[in-house]
Amino acid sequence: MWLNRLEYKLGRYRMPNLIIGIIIGQVVLFILATAMPGLVLEYAPLTRSGLFHLQLWRLITFVFIPQSFNAINLLFELYLLYFIGTALQSAWGMFRTNVYLVCGMLAAVAACLLCGWGTANYLYISLFMAFAVLFPEQRLLLFFFIPVKVKWLGWIAAAILLLQLIVGSWGVKVNVLLSLVNFALFFGRGAVQQARGEIQAYKRRRQWRDANRRWNG
Repeated sequence: MWLNRLEYKLGRYRMPNLIIGIIIGQVVLFILATAMPGLVLEYAPLTRSGLFHLQLWRLITFVFIPQSFNAINLLFELYLLYFIGTALQSAWGMFRTNVYLVCGMLAAVAACLLCGWGTANYLYISLFMAFAVLFPEQRLLLFFFIPVKVKWLGWIAAAILLLQLIVGSWGVKVNVLLSLVNFALFFGRGAVQQARGEIQAYKRRRQWRDANRRWNG
C-alpha cells in the first residue's frame, strides 16, 4: 500500500500535534478578527490573486479561519475538531493523519489555482467523513441532547457535498471535488473492494434463487 511505503520513507518527518496547532491558530485568528475584522478577512483567505501577489502566508492562514465567528459555536466546533483529530490519530497514527490533512490542504490550493479561491471548510467535512468511516457506531449528541450514530451524520455530510456539487457554482464544484481527493486516497480502494464484494454476493444470491426456482419448478 502506498501509505505504508510513504510512512517508511518519510515517517520521521511527521508533525506532532498538528490538530492542536490548527486549533490554536483558529483561536488566534478569532481573536485577531474580533479586533481587526477587515484585516483578517482580507489577508487570511486563500485566493489566487493573493498568491500571485506573493502573499504566500495564505497557503497556511486559510486553515486557521474559524468556521464560525460566534464564540459558543466556535468552542463546540474546536472541541469536535479535537475529538475527531485525536480519534484519527489513534486509528492511523500521527504520520497518516498528517498526510490526510496535508492532502486536503493541497487540494484546496489546487482548487484555488483553478477557480480563484479555496477554503478549508470542505477539508473539515472530509475529516468528519473519515471519522464516520472509521468509527461508524460512535454516538454524538446532536443539538447537545439527541444521540446519533456517526455513520448517519457521515451520510448527511456526503449528501450535503453531493447537493453542493449539483447546484453549486463552478468554484464550489471544484472545491468539493478536490476536497474528496484525500478521502478517495485513503478509502477509495476499500470502497471499490466492498462494492465488488456486494456485487459478487448479489450474483451468488441470484444464482441461488434461480437454481432454487428450477429445482422447485
